[in-house]
Amino acid sequence: MKYLVSVGEGLGNVIETLPLIKALKYNKLEFDILNLSHIPTENVEWIFKEYATVIKGEPRVDQYAYRIELATTKFCPKFFNRTKIPLINNLNNQFIYSTITNEIEVYLSILNELNFEDAEMPYDVELPKTEEEEQFDFILMNGCAGRSQLEFKRKKYPHMAELGNLLISKKYKVASIGIGDEYAAGENKTGMSICKTAGYLRSCKFLITNDTGFAHLAAALKINGVILYTATNMIKNYHPVFHKTLKPVTADIPCQPCQYRKTWNLCSPKTYNKWECQNIPFSKILKEIKNADIF
Repeated sequence: MKYLVSVGEGLGNVIETLPLIKALKYNKLEFDILNLSHIPTENVEWIFKEYATVIKGEPRVDQYAYRIELATTKFCPKFFNRTKIPLINNLNNQFIYSTITNEIEVYLSILNELNFEDAEMPYDVELPKTEEEEQFDFILMNGCAGRSQLEFKRKKYPHMAELGNLLISKKYKVASIGIGDEYAAGENKTGMSICKTAGYLRSCKFLITNDTGFAHLAAALKINGVILYTATNMIKNYHPVFHKTLKPVTADIPCQPCQYRKTWNLCSPKTYNKWECQNIPFSKILKEIKNADIF
């Protein structure tokens, strides 16, 4: 009896399914993975290489007894509406976008539906080896820098370039990763594949990111660093065990986190607190760098 497990929507969501995928393998479930995310299938193949096969093209209905959906219909309606493979779970009813539930735990809750055991050390996941890349002291991930939509604007950390140049002035070796318009400072390593980017992360000493997708990738790679939470919800996007090598940093204002709360649509540059959550002082970031004791 073979299962089809679909994953989505972005890099972070895919990485966050790894503890569950590890547990499914631990329970000797026979399954394939279908990529419904926004990232290329070859990258998803690399992410799950240690655990499962990622199929290409349309799944054959007669090959699978059941399907497990780790992507929601909000993002992948076409596939959900046409497939005839019986569904055993529905993440849309499990509050994956709520402000009180961590996404990794939502995925792991599927084990209860299957009457499966948790894997040993489920949060200690493995990613395939990568080629050794040039080593940097700091890697910056300037998430949402080029996005103009309101939802992404409020997640930005507008001082990333200034922070990077400060580190460069102190003679540290700095590089930027992400997509092309997310370059902040230092050597430009944006536009790389996820596998190539993981190689740079594995070689660096410290990551500074406001993008939770790359934070999840760094956590799986066990990289030291900080996650800068502006308007992004930390409860939903930070797991104290999975992200144990990464420290959360915020501006510590009363309305944080606002994502998907009543204040989410109130704040703008002209009203409320003018996105003061984006003004995380350098001193807080530098303190975490010092506490990491790696330089």
